[in-house]
This record gives sequence, C-alpha cells and structure tokens, in this order.
Amino acid sequence: MVQVMVAYAPCLDVLALIAAGPVEDLFGLTKLMLDEAEKNPRFRICLGMTNGLPPELEPFADRENRIPTLPPARPMDATAEEITLMTAYFHYFDTMWASKYLEELNGKQPDEALFILRLLLGSREYPHVREEVFRDAFARFVGKNLARYLTELSTLVQEHEDLRQWCVNRKSSPVHVKDIEGWTAFVHDIARSHEQ
Repeated sequence: MVQVMVAYAPCLDVLALIAAGPVEDLFGLTKLMLDEAEKNPRFRICLGMTNGLPPELEPFADRENRIPTLPPARPMDATAEEITLMTAYFHYFDTMWASKYLEELNGKQPDEALFILRLLLGSREYPHVREEVFRDAFARFVGKNLARYLTELSTLVQEHEDLRQWCVNRKSSPVHVKDIEGWTAFVHDIARSHEQ
C-alpha cells in the first residue's frame, strides 16, 4: 500500500503526509524499508520527512531534496491485499488529497487515472465504499474520458457486475458526465451485451 501511495504522490506535500502516517507506522519493518530505500528515491525523500527515524535508516533519508518535481515513479504491480488496503486508506480523512489528485490525473494523465480506478475497483473487501468509488472515481473518469476510453470502460464494467448494475440502474447520467448522448449509448451497449 505504501509503495503504491509513494509512487502516485503528486508532490512533496503529499509525500510528507505519507511520511507522517503510513511510513512512520512501518518503522518496525526496518529490513523491508532498507530494501525499498536502496532502490526508490521517492521513498528516500519520504524517510527524510519522518520523525523518529530508526538510526539504521538515517543514511538513506533524503532531507535535502526540496525540488518541485519528484523523481519518476517506478511502474507498480499491486497484489489484491495491497489494493484492498489502499482502497480502505483512500477512504479516510487523512488522504483527502487522493480524490483531488485523481481528478487532476483524469485531465492530464488519464492512463494513470485508469490504473488507479482499476485498483480501486479491484477491492471487494469494503463493499460500503463501492458506491463512492462508482460515483467519485468511475463517474469522474467517465465524465472526462468516455469517448477516448470507451473500449477500456466497457471491459471494466463487464468485469465488475456491481458496477454494471450501477450504470444500468441509474435514472440519469452521473453529475460529472456532460456527454449525455455518449453515456446513454454506453449504458445501452453494456445492457444489451449482458443480455446476449
């Protein structure tokens, strides 16, 4: 979960939030943290923004890096357990930045936004947040990227029956969707393909 959050943090301020919570909570896992610090410059920046860093991690803490542009993120694969934990963590107050960042990605880096949307939809351990994922992540992505990602979105909906039902059972288009005709055609197509 922490690796994914570090990889997708949009700025130093967000890395500081991750450092002050999730990273500090990992101080008991020194060996794993050392391994990550050796290969991940973003994680070293996080270490440099923590309090109470264990002495063996101190040589890896980047306390001087205050550049506005972060080092590029490593491509990440996430396990089902990591996805579950990240989904739950996104839901809590101290990661309110996540929805704002996802909205920025929808406009500027939609491929990255789609990756995060897939992660969020991958978790089934927290059914009480599914409606919020549909409304706040899926609908916002569709609102900006329906025409460009029609094939990917159709596949995603077919992979998640609860998402398909959410789309088909809506009386109107989600508030973030401006292309009403495109949304109507999309819903019609996924309903028809399910009947076949």
